[in-house]
Amino acid sequence: SAHLTPDAVAFLADDPVAERMLFHAACGRLHLWPQSAEAATLVERCTAHGFTLLECRGATRPTSPVAPAIAALRVRLRDALDPGRVFALGD
Repeated sequence: SAHLTPDAVAFLADDPVAERMLFHAACGRLHLWPQSAEAATLVERCTAHGFTLLECRGATRPTSPVAPAIAALRVRLRDALDPGRVFALGD
């Protein structure tokens, strides 16, 4: 409901993409379905408000440095769950 918009996504409330978004507060995920022309700008705006892009189509995914602790955790998880690197797709 428009009158119950959480503060976390209030910056998008008056944007046309507000009609094509889903904020899942329990998971902390914001799902957007922008027009192609809106995608790049929305990525920048959402990043500026603390959101991290997980997946995208229609925009170039910005590169962001991975914290050393996260990189080390990923290595340990891969070593434990996929030691032969059969299922891993990238780093």
